[in-house]
Amino acid sequence: MGMWRKIGPPKTEAGRRIISIPPHILPSLERHLRAFVGPEPTSPLLTGPKGDRLRRHALNAAWRTALANLLRPEIHFHDLRGAGLTW
Repeated sequence: MGMWRKIGPPKTEAGRRIISIPPHILPSLERHLRAFVGPEPTSPLLTGPKGDRLRRHALNAAWRTALANLLRPEIHFHDLRGAGLTW
């Protein structure tokens, strides 16, 4: 397997989640799916700059750029989980 993690279903039923997507987000999500996600059910939702699986360093680089543009270096990536649940 090398540096790639195996992608598959959650180990237990507790790992399955139902998430709510606000209606105003759906058009953007649909555009993203059409433009960037392959037709196979196993296609990744997010990809790296070269179109392959999104790797941690690419996500971290994009996150740092976003924080610099927002002038909000105190925000941590994990903060998005709580913010999403609140909003």
